[in-house]
Amino acid sequence: MLRDLLGVGGMLATDGLTGGSRAVSVPSGARPLVRLAATTEALSASLYTAVLRNATFDIGVSAAETLHQVLATRTEHLREIAQLGGVPSVSTFYVSPQVQSDARQFVATAEHLSHLGVQMYVSATEAFAAQGEPASAAVTARLAASEARHGVMLAHLAGLNPGSGLSQVKMVQRPAILIAELAPYLQAGTSTSLQLRFGAA
Repeated sequence: MLRDLLGVGGMLATDGLTGGSRAVSVPSGARPLVRLAATTEALSASLYTAVLRNATFDIGVSAAETLHQVLATRTEHLREIAQLGGVPSVSTFYVSPQVQSDARQFVATAEHLSHLGVQMYVSATEAFAAQGEPASAAVTARLAASEARHGVMLAHLAGLNPGSGLSQVKMVQRPAILIAELAPYLQAGTSTSLQLRFGAA
């Protein structure tokens, strides 16, 4: 699974996720980050779709419009990131079932994914710039800004201070660290995990 996330030959240098005792290299450059970002976008789109369709907590008209707007933007993100070579490597994700019954759990999960997306896009921007690809760097920088806006929108919906969560974002992370944060969504934690399938009708 981790090899698929990073592309051919890519593996994670963290024993805790691989279950092994040896460190293996993670490919450098922007491409692994773009691939991770695409997978995170697919996860986020699946989460928003599931909540908008099946949430048992009340979603007001204004909030629903905002969430639909974010979902549409994520679809656009996926289109743009695909043009940079990033496509989702995984189509099945796992989240807490409470995202559909507890608004606070949904917001916390959505905010975490938004912050993770910011980190991936900022890291990819630096990598593209270092590789001498300014046009690609400009795209990922714009996507990072869009992700940050999503975080602010979620905070407003939850009645939180928009800056409280964003201040916790650590910029320019190594792919191994980013995968470690994404990994819990890629494997069923318990039999009660809610399974999401990207693109499912």
